[in-house]
Amino acid sequence: MPFISRRAMVGVLGGGLCAAPLVGSVLGAAADLASPSPAGRDALATPAVALIAPLAVGARFARWTVAAVSPIDRGAVTVTVHGADGHAFRLEILARDASPLASRAPGVTDRFAIHVANGGDGWLPTAEEQGLAAMTLATIVARNEHAVDADAFLTHAERIARHRDGLLGA
Repeated sequence: MPFISRRAMVGVLGGGLCAAPLVGSVLGAAADLASPSPAGRDALATPAVALIAPLAVGARFARWTVAAVSPIDRGAVTVTVHGADGHAFRLEILARDASPLASRAPGVTDRFAIHVANGGDGWLPTAEEQGLAAMTLATIVARNEHAVDADAFLTHAERIARHRDGLLGA
């Protein structure tokens, strides 16, 4: 039986309790969205749009609004969101790295990891609001992930290794 520390257990339980109302509101809001137009259905063929469907620019999920969705760039899809306070931040959807040494994303699915792109180096804690947004977006990605070709996605480590200068600066 694997060892789980009390701190890890409290984190898991606390995160689940915080995310539960958000997940419920996301799933309810997703059910309320109308089916896309023919042009929107064509756009669903792109991995970026298909992963977060039925969300699109301007759509709300829980207490956040999607401001922008980028196509796959350097192995990741970037979703820019903002909260009620208008503060925008970026969430990056990358391939999940199951290695025990991999950086831990706040949002994780079977195949993808949703990281907060906050310019940090991984040592400082993620802002709670941004981490909750990543976890909530992960619930949507989880429903769509098996219908999306994940070959173009990189893990966080692969992305840094291949695109270090473009991501971290010179």
